[in-house]
Amino acid sequence: MNRRKLFLFTNKFPYDKDEEFLETEIPILANYFDIIIVPRYPLGNIRPIPENVEIDNFFIDYLSNRKISILGLTRFHKFIKEFINSKKIISYKSLEYFGMEFLLKKWYKKYSIDSTVIFYSYWLASQAYGLTQLNKNSNYKHIVISRTHRWDLYEDANIYHYLPLRKEILKDIDKVFCISDDGKNYLTKKYPEYSDKFEVSRLGVLPQTNLNKGSKDDMFRIVTCSDLVPFKRVHLVVEALSILGKKVNKRILWSHIGKGPLKEEIEELANKLLSKTNIEYKFLGYLKNKDVLNFYANNPIDLFINVSESEGLPVSIMEALSFGIPVMATNVGGTRELVDENIGKLLPSDLTANILADHIEQFINLSEKDKLFKRKNALKRWNEKVNALKNYEDFSKRILKLLNNKKYH
Repeated sequence: MNRRKLFLFTNKFPYDKDEEFLETEIPILANYFDIIIVPRYPLGNIRPIPENVEIDNFFIDYLSNRKISILGLTRFHKFIKEFINSKKIISYKSLEYFGMEFLLKKWYKKYSIDSTVIFYSYWLASQAYGLTQLNKNSNYKHIVISRTHRWDLYEDANIYHYLPLRKEILKDIDKVFCISDDGKNYLTKKYPEYSDKFEVSRLGVLPQTNLNKGSKDDMFRIVTCSDLVPFKRVHLVVEALSILGKKVNKRILWSHIGKGPLKEEIEELANKLLSKTNIEYKFLGYLKNKDVLNFYANNPIDLFINVSESEGLPVSIMEALSFGIPVMATNVGGTRELVDENIGKLLPSDLTANILADHIEQFINLSEKDKLFKRKNALKRWNEKVNALKNYEDFSKRILKLLNNKKYH
């Protein structure tokens, strides 16, 4: 196989935690490319990576040897121009984008890069912008691609309800790979002039060795998995279970995987509302991805719940589906592409605790035949939509095709 070089720009991966999806994607991508990962925050422990994958610690090496107070002031005229054109309040994020352009031009000088390399930004943010600008001052026109997920895609999901330099990125980038149909439709509606650059390439999870069998005793087991942050709305699960406890006699065990700034608040609410009821609960804290999968493989789970007010296409749902676990989730982002009546329940985006409690009760009261039907369909949905072996093989081949079709000078 004629191998090409791919530079992958991440936030942290392979350091520390987060961007866990890349743990599955990289080994498959590495079958097609020699990869150099350029993490923005190269700090912490390094996760396992294939032999033909290198790490470039440019950012920590460069910044540790220089005093840079406000990056990007050399391009301040761009900041002013954007402010005038957009008539919006521009956040500090704009300066961050110009600073990234400045740094990547320094990074680029390290390499003798020809036209056959690919620049891949994992997020449609400052690194994607900086990479598109490299082409304007280099001897080659490089392929630049980016994935886009949630916070880097939906402006309403951003704290400022605004994302800088969208048109500048889209004008110069080769392809944007959205992880859901909803994401592609969002970009197409907002930027129709660049619609030919938008494609769907879903993330995925690997096949599981052991499927989840569900409970065989008189307890009903629910799992949630998310950071404890406001937009995940985990408090609704606590409140719904409190309501449910007064309506059903069945013992219920709720386990939550994940931590975050609302940890103490959510635990206090659970202690207040669920103590001395038929609802048991466990806060398992942060688990590494392999430990999450191990939990699903070795513990009966009857229902996975996601009540977020905003999503891209949740990997947590993909993982549940891969074990054949029914899913109940809110109709936000691309979730509707995975969740429906056949595998669980698609909940309204303006969810209340009472509505959630009613739907959990309805699920509990399903016949064993209907529950088994949903479990089988959950596994089928995973294989059709988010099987990592299929999705990342396809993604790799699409990048190669993009490169082979490119005309170079």
